[in-house]
Amino acid sequence: MKSRYYGYILVSLIASFSIVFVLLPFIEFNVNFETIDLGHYCSHRERGDYIIQTQQEWDDLWQKTYGTSLEAPDINFSSNIVIAVYMGERATGGYRIEITNIGENEEHIRVHIRETRPSPFGFVTMALTQPYHIVKLNRISKLIVLIHT
Repeated sequence: MKSRYYGYILVSLIASFSIVFVLLPFIEFNVNFETIDLGHYCSHRERGDYIIQTQQEWDDLWQKTYGTSLEAPDINFSSNIVIAVYMGERATGGYRIEITNIGENEEHIRVHIRETRPSPFGFVTMALTQPYHIVKLNRISKLIVLIHT
């Protein structure tokens, strides 16, 4: 009777480990990131997603976003990368773009981006806006996939 009980436990453990190995490529672990800037007004007027890996790319994007009025924050590109998302110019307020989560699995990094639009019957500011979000994260040598929702 005791050996049968151990047999059930052994089969259960083997089944549990098998499920974990099958699901492992689909399990996502959260990646920490830091917001550099999140806003509604900038000089960058086009829709765009950027994965910045060099100082030159960072300087170019910063100047396109803010002009020469602000100095770009220092980023150590040997250990970090920057991801920037821009919604493009909008005719009113009420629009927002935000990187909500970054997840990593065996194969790639998934950057989850949420875009919000104003309600058709809501009150909004009557001003041109350019929603954007810029974040910094540790450099990871995997394919980065940007997912807009």
